[in-house]
Parts: sequence; C-alpha cells; structure tokens
Amino acid sequence: MDVKMAEKLESEGKLLEALNKYNQVEPIFRAITQEYPEFHDQIVKKRLALVKQAQARLRAQIQKASLPGKPTQ
Repeated sequence: MDVKMAEKLESEGKLLEALNKYNQVEPIFRAITQEYPEFHDQIVKKRLALVKQAQARLRAQIQKASLPGKPTQ
C-alpha cells in the first residue's frame, strides 16, 4: 500500500517523494469515509489522521530544509 511506501521513503530521507505518496492516499481515505462511512470507520479515520500528521510533519521538514542557512561568524 502507498502508506507503507510513504513511510519507507520518509525513513530513507526521501521527504518529497514520501509527501507525494501521502498526498496520493489522502483522497482515497477521504472517499472511503464519505462513500462508505460504516466501513471500519475508526480504522479509516485514524489512518486519515496519521496521514494528515505525516503530511504536516513532512511539509515542515521540507520547508526547513529549503531555507538558506544562517551565515556563520
């Protein structure tokens, strides 16, 4: 599943690729909660929350990595 791949990519330091994978699975979990609200609702909602947390974490890490370094004295 793409979530496992995203986790693997993140652990390898491939942050942008991991974020892209999480971005691919988020709409799938959203669609499941909307189309099939009774389908393992707690599991799907928890997974969606974990995906959102991962996205936020990765965005912050990517943004931090893209900032220019502070000048040294």
